[in-house]
Amino acid sequence: MKRIEAIAAIAATLVAAPFRGVPVFMYHHVNNTIPSSQLALGLTLPTASFEAQLRYLANNKIATLTAGELADALSRGEHPQRTVVLTFDDGYEDSSLVISPLLARYGARATFFVNAGTIEQRNHLSWREMRALRAAGNEIGAHGMHHLDLSTLDRSGQLHEAGDCVARIERFLGVRPVSYAYASGAYNTTTLDVMREIGIRSAWTEIVGRAKDVRTPYEMPRLRITRDMTVDGFAALVSG
Repeated sequence: MKRIEAIAAIAATLVAAPFRGVPVFMYHHVNNTIPSSQLALGLTLPTASFEAQLRYLANNKIATLTAGELADALSRGEHPQRTVVLTFDDGYEDSSLVISPLLARYGARATFFVNAGTIEQRNHLSWREMRALRAAGNEIGAHGMHHLDLSTLDRSGQLHEAGDCVARIERFLGVRPVSYAYASGAYNTTTLDVMREIGIRSAWTEIVGRAKDVRTPYEMPRLRITRDMTVDGFAALVSG
């Protein structure tokens, strides 16, 4: 009887524990180049650093969801535990050449937010590579046609920039994106209506925080991964 009571007490504690949310990490490049531009340098994570982060997740049995899967789980009232989301912006070719093989090696998955207007261009993903990413269990999300700041566009401009991106990805991949990341994290009140109109279920910002619910599904937070972040720093973000 005492054992049953103890188990019940532990269960009650777990139920009562507040949900701290799921960290959704934002990356851009992962490779071993050292760009001369300070902006590009800040957006480029060394390959060994990314692999160390994946190794930490695997060793600690922390699962990866896609952005779409997390938003769906939160909309059902679920509180995923020991889970993170990895997101990659802009659709660079290292998503296929570097990131995808490492994800496969460690049993992880991610969401790739791509600019439909730069697909097939130099140093960017091709449609074939994006199909391979999807086949490996990753999500392809939208990031705009040309990486334009949506907050500077009128409603028609936003519909073209965001809606045309979604439509083009659906045309070439056969699956309509349900997740969107704002270029430079920029949006306004018009954007929220546009996201709803084009069928997006969750849109991701650069607001710092952990995803706890979908009360504002088009203003979801993310955490930026910096070039100088140590594994201990990454672990601290994971644990919250």
